[in-house]
Amino acid sequence: MQIKDIMRTEFHAFNINDTLASACESMDRLKLYGAPVVDNQGIIHGIFTRPHLIRALIEKRDPLTLVQELMQPSILTLEPENDISEAIKRFVETGYRHYPVKDGSGRLVGLVLSSDLMQVGAQELYRIFGTHRFDYLGNAMIGIDAKGYIRSVSQSARKLFGDKASELVNKHVMETIPLMENLAKEMVLDAQKAKELTHQLNIALNKIEYYRSELKTVRSKYTFNEIVGMSPQMKKLRHLAAQAAKTTSTVLIRGESGTGKELLAQAIHNASSRSNQPFIKVNCAAIPESLMESELFGYCEGAFTGALRGGKPGKFELANGGTIFLDEIGDLHPSIQSKLLRVLQEFEFERLGGTKTINVDVRVIAATNR
Repeated sequence: MQIKDIMRTEFHAFNINDTLASACESMDRLKLYGAPVVDNQGIIHGIFTRPHLIRALIEKRDPLTLVQELMQPSILTLEPENDISEAIKRFVETGYRHYPVKDGSGRLVGLVLSSDLMQVGAQELYRIFGTHRFDYLGNAMIGIDAKGYIRSVSQSARKLFGDKASELVNKHVMETIPLMENLAKEMVLDAQKAKELTHQLNIALNKIEYYRSELKTVRSKYTFNEIVGMSPQMKKLRHLAAQAAKTTSTVLIRGESGTGKELLAQAIHNASSRSNQPFIKVNCAAIPESLMESELFGYCEGAFTGALRGGKPGKFELANGGTIFLDEIGDLHPSIQSKLLRVLQEFEFERLGGTKTINVDVRVIAATNR
């Protein structure tokens, strides 16, 4: 089965010239989570969803701001001839809700929702297993109907889930994802692989929680337009900073406290090729020395008492692809400075308590008042 067999041909799409106000009205009227963004020729340019709308409202953007300025330009697309199995694999890997379908010229010709892929998957499971009771071979299994609703649970699965087993029946599989981790441990024959899957899931959940808390700070908001000084020194500063923005070199900003070092750092980031990527801020003077390493480089599960299950990504890991701003870097302890030097030279590090080397692509902007 191919994407063209299930894709929707009637759907709503925003135009790059639509305003924030009109997009908000359409999303409310049509009950949309989001929609692709196209130009007048139907060429797809990105996608605009509720998170983008929420971010625009938080930042108090002008209602006349164009959707093109707020959308996500880098998106995952499908083609009509793609196999369904490949699309389902991408859904499992990304968890996206919308998968625009484009032809060879880049024109938007269809749309596949995550619910469409779940429907196909549920139908295939139903075709194979039907609604039988699976109390054979001691396997922990569940029976799913053609619409993706759980209709029966094996005796082994009931033992596995305990009191929560009764909550599964008559629920859609999408509602039971938090419970699927335990079921996966029984279904995966290789115990080591099951442990690794669980580990990766916990890391992903920690990242999601962190991203939610950092929603207001992972994007920089200042540009060179906010640096309004007209003195010869300020003009020279803007010119030098604009030149630095065009490179990938590490930047050091020196100046007294309160002189706008962070504003300049954000302006450099916004003028660089990384402007659509995260801008992570770290105040080195505000973080205790004992916590600095875990904050910058993250930690692994069991690294210390109270460490989160699955570990936690550090600031450098979260800034991968974007920029990290190290404010008051002069207050860093010498032991941390040596590890930071390795990141600047090799762009690699290990989490606290870990042995796996993590490679990152991060642009470093540092500031000090010394």
